[in-house]
Amino acid sequence: MDGATVIYEDAVTHEIHHLEGDAILLATGRRPNTSGLNLEVAGVKVNERGAIIVDEWLATYANGAYCYNVNEKRWKNYVHNEGNQESLPYDKVLSIFEDSHRQIWLTTQGGGFCLFHPETETFTSYNSSNGLPNDVVYQIVEDAEGLFWLTTNSGLVRFNPVTKQVKGYTTANGLLGDQFNYRSSYKDEAGNIYLGRP
Repeated sequence: MDGATVIYEDAVTHEIHHLEGDAILLATGRRPNTSGLNLEVAGVKVNERGAIIVDEWLATYANGAYCYNVNEKRWKNYVHNEGNQESLPYDKVLSIFEDSHRQIWLTTQGGGFCLFHPETETFTSYNSSNGLPNDVVYQIVEDAEGLFWLTTNSGLVRFNPVTKQVKGYTTANGLLGDQFNYRSSYKDEAGNIYLGRP
């Protein structure tokens, strides 16, 4: 389709915006040809047939996050609002994670990470003022006990989403380095967690 337009609503101002593009890419077919591509390593989820799983969220590196409302058939843009502590904590969103309780968490490059509350369309932020070593959080991985492991610019963080307890790990605890990177975590089917650094 040439000359496509996406319509979305700004979460703060409630203004309607139009994004225009040259084309919309549609993937069709009966059998996905994704085996052997290791899409999971790049953070792309696939189902048991190998089809790419999509959801309603889209992270951006400059414009916050977008969420598609299926009922209203429109995009809503969530951005940082300096005057609102319940807004997205930072506009550079690095990853979006859905936990085992179907809660949505977003990581940012400068505002820590946050939990999205769909009923109020607000966020609860966690950052260096809550005990994080810094405010750059690349990814979140959940272990079998429901604890989150966060890769950051200053080591590894274990976060308990129930108690909100934060524990940091650095080279002093045996890490090879404190710097992690984008797409730097992976959980395999057996539940093993792998964390990478440059």
